[in-house]
Amino acid sequence: MIELDTSSLGCVFTRNKTTCLAQIPILNRLPDNLQRSLERKVSHFVYKQGSFIFRTGDPVRSIVIVLKGNVRLVQQEEDGEEHIIELVKDGSAIWRTMFLENGTYPYTAECLTDVAVAVVRRQDLVEVIAQFPEEATELLLELSTELLSANEKSVLLSVKNPYQRLAGFLLDQDRKECGPEIRLKLDDISASIDLRPETISRNISRMEKEGLIKRTGQGRIKVVDRTGLEKAWRSEE
Repeated sequence: MIELDTSSLGCVFTRNKTTCLAQIPILNRLPDNLQRSLERKVSHFVYKQGSFIFRTGDPVRSIVIVLKGNVRLVQQEEDGEEHIIELVKDGSAIWRTMFLENGTYPYTAECLTDVAVAVVRRQDLVEVIAQFPEEATELLLELSTELLSANEKSVLLSVKNPYQRLAGFLLDQDRKECGPEIRLKLDDISASIDLRPETISRNISRMEKEGLIKRTGQGRIKVVDRTGLEKAWRSEE
């Protein structure tokens, strides 16, 4: 891990002249002067591909905002088998369990590429939020949304039909992406939704023939018919 000069990033936040904090729903409701005050306390770092931002069991002391790059959150079972909990990309934040007393990470954050992050200390955030009680209510709503997202992942994995499960996954990833494409390797998709790579490949080919998606390069998929993909996700076949 090395300290990062954000002026060299050229990320979407810099180009749009917004702060990285403005990407977090609860923070972008704060007055501009407080956002700027908190921004001055943010630390920026870059992690190399294959390194870890944190590991399972590490204490949660901050919000980690991914400015640029791909991170996977992985849980490891006792038998050594790994399960991808979530794939985190540009503009997303990792802050689940941050407000629990003595909270620890239930997963490991592994960098799939070189990753630039902004880190906001919990104490700094709490001091700002304390000045605005109404934002505390909004924060609870955001935490509830994260719990709903985790529940949706469980629903997705309960779907037996591989075509339908993949459709739901692609819809979710397309919603989270900052750019026009879903950037994931076949193995990452496979591990995320517990399907064999060959099954993923076969169903991606089917969806492409049906005009729902388009492969734009290695590890790159563009959703071209979202309505059709939603129908595939809700189908009963």
